[in-house]
This record gives sequence, C-alpha cells and structure tokens, in this order.
Amino acid sequence: MFTASVLVLASLSPAAPVPLEPAPSPTARAFLGVLAESEVSLVLSQVLADMPAAKAGIRPGDRLVRVGALEPGNFAQFKAHVQTYRPGATVEIEVDRNGQRQTFRVRLAAVPENADVIPFPYVPLMPKD
Repeated sequence: MFTASVLVLASLSPAAPVPLEPAPSPTARAFLGVLAESEVSLVLSQVLADMPAAKAGIRPGDRLVRVGALEPGNFAQFKAHVQTYRPGATVEIEVDRNGQRQTFRVRLAAVPENADVIPFPYVPLMPKD
C-alpha cells in the first residue's frame, strides 16, 4: 500500500499584503483639487479643503511651475497632464510661493463620486436622477 504526505507550503511563504483601499479603475480620472484664476493662468485661486493638493501643503496664490517632468504653459495644459496619471499615483508638483520654489509630493485621488466640488475639467457635477 502506498501512502503520500502533503507538505503545506502556504504557512512557509509570507501572506500577500491586504490592500488598504480598492485599486482605481483604469478609466478613473486623477484629481488634485485646485482651481486657477483662469485657463491661461498658473496662479492657484483655490485649493479645495481635504483634497490631495491641500493635504500636501499647496496653497492659494501658489504659481504652478512643474508637474512631474512637465513645465506647463497654462492651466489647461497642467490639468490635462494631471489627468494622464491614475488615481493613487504620486506626482511631484513644484510651485513658486512668494518668489521661492517649493516641491510637493502629492498622492492623486480619483474624482469623488459624490463630489460637491468642481473636479477636473472644472465642469460642475449635476445631481444624479
């Protein structure tokens, strides 16, 4: 008679880490939470509270200098570049604050589903019926 032993290897290998939040949808848009004076301006008029930019320390009045490797020519170009990132990505954003350059590492979020803020591309969300 033949007997076989089975060695369970699961207990010897480390467990896979449990994600703290669900992975973003491949079609989700990245969200920073800033508004500029206009589409051609790079000066921030508003930084939305509790959003990625505010959490990183970016403030109204900061002038955008660089996002990742891009030095945008206007705010429209800046926001289009931000949308090339996936939510959850971390990006370096450089600003000019009172003549001094500062760099912030910002972890981008997805546009909130129940947003009562103005998300990229700054079109107010209409209530769902």
